[in-house]
Amino acid sequence: MAGLSRFKPVDLIAKIATATARTGSRLQADDRAKASEFYDGLRVTVDTGIDPAASLSSETTAFLTSDAVALQSADTYLQLGATLQEYGRLAEATTLYQRAAQLFPNDGRVYEQLGQVLTQQSRLPEAAVAFGRSVQLQPHSATAYRNLGAVLEQQGNVAAAIASYSKALRLDPQNPTHYKQLGTLLYRRGRFTEAIALYHQAIQINPQHI
Repeated sequence: MAGLSRFKPVDLIAKIATATARTGSRLQADDRAKASEFYDGLRVTVDTGIDPAASLSSETTAFLTSDAVALQSADTYLQLGATLQEYGRLAEATTLYQRAAQLFPNDGRVYEQLGQVLTQQSRLPEAAVAFGRSVQLQPHSATAYRNLGAVLEQQGNVAAAIASYSKALRLDPQNPTHYKQLGTLLYRRGRFTEAIALYHQAIQINPQHI
């Protein structure tokens, strides 16, 4: 695996892009030799966490989200996107996740992280769509339903938010966060008896949670 000292994304991007343009095809087997150091560098960036913001230049992310590149694993997109989010580069992370969604349309995790970064940018209608797709693909994920509920609540869609929180609670009844979120929403709507009962259940699971 290449070390960061050998990871020169701009030079490698130029070489890979030239090869891709010459063949008129997306990055495939013929380009792997030239691309290997580039991908190894990305992997080192993700695995070591050594100054990833510096290594993930704007040129690198622009190339990764172009039609010239089709990485073989959704995990790589998810890890790189999370790194960009951590460093506040939300627009780039969004584009990266959107590219991942094109390549891996049946991976619910991609839509989950896309929804999260859209929420961070207050792009709530788009986030609701992403989370909605996430729950379709991950019907047994309590986290997916909780995320959807949170966005629906922010949009003022109370009934749908309650339904999503309730579904999360049923899927993961030992997680006090679900009781707390649903209880807080009900409390704000004046449904105090139900809210208090949910708070009590959360305390029974984890007395330190409330």
